Amino acid sequence: MTKNEDTSEEIYDKIDESLEKDYSDFPGDWKPEEDDIPEKILGEVTFKVMSEYGSVLVLETPDDKKWTVRPGRTALKDFLENAEEGDKVGLKYLGKKKSESGREYFDYRTVIR
Repeated sequence: MTKNEDTSEEIYDKIDESLEKDYSDFPGDWKPEEDDIPEKILGEVTFKVMSEYGSVLVLETPDDKKWTVRPGRTALKDFLENAEEGDKVGLKYLGKKKSESGREYFDYRTVIR
């Protein structure tokens, strides 16, 4: 059964799981602009929940590391909204850029499969 074919009971079970999740034990935040954080991660979305600021994802990499990807970077907004549990994803930090208006922003490349 695909994620779009979940029964009502399965959907309610997932909602209940989200409501009961202890968010204090989320894995470390993926902030690649900080030291000692990889600039690129590949993994599977193992958990998705909405916060007051937008979607929050937990990714598990092929080497069993877990990362939390939170809203806060405008360039990641569409990615966070579109990725779903079970999706294989890749994120790459491209650095700080400057818009035509002169505003600095963090740039990323993202892939969802």
